[in-house]
Amino acid sequence: MERFHAFDAFKFGFRALIKNPLLFLMAYIYSQILWIFGVFISFLIVYPFFMPIIELVYRIIDLIKKVFVSGLFGGLLGGGSPFKGLGKITEGASSIGGIFGEVVEKTAGGVGKIAGGVGEAVGGVGKIATKGFGLLGQGTKLLALYSSAKEIIAELANNPQFFLLFLMGLFLFSLLLKMLYDLIVFGWIRFSLKYYDASTSSIKSFFCKPLSLLKYAIATSVFSLIIILPYFLMGVFYLIPSRFLMFLGDFFAFGLSLYLICKLWFYSYFIADKNYDVVESLRASWVVPGTFLNISMLLLLLSASVLVGLLLMWLLPAMIALPIAAILVTVFWLVTWPAFAYLYRKLTVQKVL
Repeated sequence: MERFHAFDAFKFGFRALIKNPLLFLMAYIYSQILWIFGVFISFLIVYPFFMPIIELVYRIIDLIKKVFVSGLFGGLLGGGSPFKGLGKITEGASSIGGIFGEVVEKTAGGVGKIAGGVGEAVGGVGKIATKGFGLLGQGTKLLALYSSAKEIIAELANNPQFFLLFLMGLFLFSLLLKMLYDLIVFGWIRFSLKYYDASTSSIKSFFCKPLSLLKYAIATSVFSLIIILPYFLMGVFYLIPSRFLMFLGDFFAFGLSLYLICKLWFYSYFIADKNYDVVESLRASWVVPGTFLNISMLLLLLSASVLVGLLLMWLLPAMIALPIAAILVTVFWLVTWPAFAYLYRKLTVQKVL
């Protein structure tokens, strides 16, 4: 029976960080700088693909500003309704009716009130006219904005290459980020292996031959396809109208996927350590004894540590919890690499691959 190394690997990862905090912190800072710089360069590369869409977005934003910022509907929404003038006319008409009733009893005074009522009615008509012209002006603005929106929509409809360029840029940006991520992860693998072998390392480990990085990128894509394959195979359970069978399919797919992950976990280490090709690295990782038990347990230990940290954050105030979360993420990122390097060396030391 193969020796169980998961707990030793877990302890080794923390000891490595405690003994050489500055070394690991410098490597972490360097990897973050490399990531930020790489994302910036990637965006500059794909920016020409996004320019037409970005220009249209700016035009749409400008159109929205004209509608909501220029106060186009301020008169209607702010209470300046033209129906107030209509109310004045009604009030004036009521005054006239009442005054005619009083004419019989009050002659000269009644005539004066008739004139006052007519004046109020005329004032109401004037207000209606003012509001009407105001609405006419706002309607003209609204038509102009509608025309602008129609032009933008027509431009999109008549230029489908805008979307094609956008999709091409999005694909290229995703590809560049994938390459950047592979470079950083592969660098951490090389860094941790060198640390295990010599108790020291350097940021030079993040630089490798392009061919090795290409092997790693291709092997990672193959690895990703393999581990999601069980979900496609178990998709037959979704054809049967039974929640139990669907749950059973998900359970088996997850278990099989986890098994494949653990068995093929060290493919990247064989590329970094022995410069194996894609198929050879996957095959070598598959035949390493004790990988499923040790890797699954190490992943469980790391996950449990993260959960304990999250529980502490939940019990603490938010102002204290956020810095703790950032520190925990950094610590477990740094501990993970030497821990798996330790496990790789221990499981392969007696196996000629």
